[in-house]
Amino acid sequence: LPGGGSDNLVAQAQGGSIRLQATEFNPSLGEKPDIPPGLTIADYAAGVQGYYIVQFDGVVEQAAKDAVTAVGAELLGYITDNAFKVRMNPGQAKRVTQLDGIAWVGIFQPAYKLAPELASEGLFMVRVEQGADAGMAAGAVAQSGAQILAREGNILLIAADAAQVDAIAHVTDVAWVENFLMREKHNEYGAGIIMGANTANTNGYDGSTQTVAVADTGLGGGTATTAHADIPSSRVTAIFDWPGISAGGCYNAISDGAIDVDSGHGTHTALSVLSDGDANGVGKGTAPAASLVFQSVEDWADMQGQCSLFYPDGYYLIGLPSDIRTLFQEAYDAGARIHSNSWGSDAAGDYTLDSANTD
Repeated sequence: LPGGGSDNLVAQAQGGSIRLQATEFNPSLGEKPDIPPGLTIADYAAGVQGYYIVQFDGVVEQAAKDAVTAVGAELLGYITDNAFKVRMNPGQAKRVTQLDGIAWVGIFQPAYKLAPELASEGLFMVRVEQGADAGMAAGAVAQSGAQILAREGNILLIAADAAQVDAIAHVTDVAWVENFLMREKHNEYGAGIIMGANTANTNGYDGSTQTVAVADTGLGGGTATTAHADIPSSRVTAIFDWPGISAGGCYNAISDGAIDVDSGHGTHTALSVLSDGDANGVGKGTAPAASLVFQSVEDWADMQGQCSLFYPDGYYLIGLPSDIRTLFQEAYDAGARIHSNSWGSDAAGDYTLDSANTD
């Protein structure tokens, strides 16, 4: 096991490297990742449902997965190469090591839950593993001394220092901890971006059979009839307002509905998608005959406490849910099969919680 563990969980065949955000190692070569002291466990107590990495000895076939679940284990996310994160107890883990086609079984160590380059203190997002009791996990997180500022489903916004973050990594059902970054508008300026839309349009591809969803600041005056002259109300399928929810100790949200009250960014991005350009003969979008589902997600945030140390008061995309799969589901249910998002965070390409939920 990386970082310590039971001798009866051994590699049986070469399965390749285990590639995690936190580290990379090849168990069949006896390599152990460089785990900081205090961020490992030897094993779980008998009967306790914990988290392991199960690596198969080649491309994972359905029959091999079925053999693992047959012992009562639960397959969670895929891990490169040829591995899965698995929820099971130590007895089940021992049985899995004895199955044909299993290369290695090891503890999913607390260190693996921490994103690279975590701040030493500040604001963090914590994800509780799917299927776990998020309320109980949140209680265990609070026992670390960290301040829970907001909770949405299985995702927590917390304020913590380094010692508290390490303690949170030891909470069994905590799956991931990353730096909190406020979502921000992207694609502020569209000039010079060439997408080849004119060629598509002249060949008859104008989006007339499609419904496109856009999640952004707001849309014009907030209604189908006041959206914009280049988006006829007949092509607006729905406008949904996602009001910002105040996060105690972080910010108070002041909702303004679906109106694009601040920057005009949402109107701009929606027009980039499907403006027909009829109002003044210019500004035709990529799919000038498509229908629109718009999701307004920007509101004013009055920053409080620790959040005020990092962000000034202002308009933010605080209506975006912590788990953005719910945003996509609403748009899908409204008929959209394309979703356009010109926003992100200052994550510099890191694979964040938003990235994982999008995938």
